[in-house]
Amino acid sequence: MTNTNNHYFEMDHEQKEGDCPVTLEFMRHIFGEQYELGLDYVQLLYQRSQQILPVLCLVSIENSTGKSTFIKWLKAIFSNNCAIINKAEFFNIFNENWATKRIISFDEISIERKFFEKIKAFSTEDKIFIHKRFCRPFEVDFFGKFVLTSSNEDFLISASKKDIRYWVRKIPVPVDHKMNMLDEMIEEIPCFLHFLNRREIALQRRTHFIYNYRN
Repeated sequence: MTNTNNHYFEMDHEQKEGDCPVTLEFMRHIFGEQYELGLDYVQLLYQRSQQILPVLCLVSIENSTGKSTFIKWLKAIFSNNCAIINKAEFFNIFNENWATKRIISFDEISIERKFFEKIKAFSTEDKIFIHKRFCRPFEVDFFGKFVLTSSNEDFLISASKKDIRYWVRKIPVPVDHKMNMLDEMIEEIPCFLHFLNRREIALQRRTHFIYNYRN
């Protein structure tokens, strides 16, 4: 039996008119020349939960680039609709802590073929079985989008340029490091959501994903 309703939590934030300069500066740092695509990506996460999106991979061998900050920021925006998990949780048969989430993220994870293949398989699934302890498995709609960070830049080689399921961004060290950037970005969330709701998607759909995201 299929449960057609994914377990969605109401957002903690309401949009508010205003500026969000720190957030937009951070987005420019993470997405560089693909800044508009980055805004599209977050906007689609916010507005169109059923849209299939590529697995977003932020990689850098350097520390303090903003990779982990990006995941924490998504968690602040989407709250209970975002899970930050580790590899052991991902491979555990009991998956209720992440399988119903809109965003499933992994921070500073080592990438190996077994993990790579499981992520790849889930990236286009529209159903998933929920396994809870002492309960019979049941099926629900799956809207999960995967975001991961890693210091393993070899992922750039592992993911073929012909495989549109992955969007790989190599993140540089910022020129100016702001100690309180995450706090400032969290304060700007209501204004950022207002900005997204007034913004037009930059590019038209070209594939069964929204775009062919590649560097």
